[in-house]
Amino acid sequence: MRPIPWFVRLGIDVTIFTVPILILASYPRLGTHFLNNRRRKYRRRNFDEIQYRNDSTLSSEEVINFRKTLGFQDLI
Repeated sequence: MRPIPWFVRLGIDVTIFTVPILILASYPRLGTHFLNNRRRKYRRRNFDEIQYRNDSTLSSEEVINFRKTLGFQDLI
């Protein structure tokens, strides 16, 4: 089998490196779209409906009060 010419290999390398760069340059939000959706999914969660583990003995109100006593009011 004949070897691939150098200009064909160079063209393949240039294409592999430039096409994703051009796509990301023309659609800059494309790379962060899925990450933002994942973060938004966790942000939209209703904190009253969180199910704690079976070994958890605290209710959500007790956890909030405990965090307030420790000074974590800004995270609630």
